[in-house]
Amino acid sequence: MIPRPIRTTTINAVLAARLFAMAAGAVLIGSGIAAGANMTAPASSTAAYTEEAALSDIFEIEAAKLARNKTQNDDIRAFAGRMVLDHTAATEKMKETLADMGLSVQLPARLDDRRMKILEDLNEQQVPGFDRMYVATQIEAHEAALQLHRGYAEAGENEELRETAAEIADTVERHLEHIRDIADEMGS
Repeated sequence: MIPRPIRTTTINAVLAARLFAMAAGAVLIGSGIAAGANMTAPASSTAAYTEEAALSDIFEIEAAKLARNKTQNDDIRAFAGRMVLDHTAATEKMKETLADMGLSVQLPARLDDRRMKILEDLNEQQVPGFDRMYVATQIEAHEAALQLHRGYAEAGENEELRETAAEIADTVERHLEHIRDIADEMGS
């Protein structure tokens, strides 16, 4: 086995997420957002993928709404606004693709308990702890979402939905780059 080089930016992002979580005083391990823990995993079945993607979008939208109300950081507020727009659009695109294929898949309308607990923990934070925790959860959530969408785009059971997953993955990757830039600016 030939070892793959480790990207410095990946290491920095993981370290930043851990530092943000510690600085915020949040116990993220129990909530499933700790550095290295995935909120989502690649899914090849259409039902598993669409459910996890919808939950991811709901989480992003609800966390962003909290951020828009709580943060004093203009970059975070702008990022949060973009999350509401883009993750709403991602869910709509997925619904449209499913409808075009004639598939009836029931998407979740509310968060699962794990993600709800993360939102509750986030809501309890005050600035600047809130900002650090929000950024840390966004890095982790977007890493997991990118893995989910890329996984389906590469190995999903439905070709049309694979194309949609690839498009969404591109957007999620831009979000991840943006939130990592914000983390760097915050002094991680």
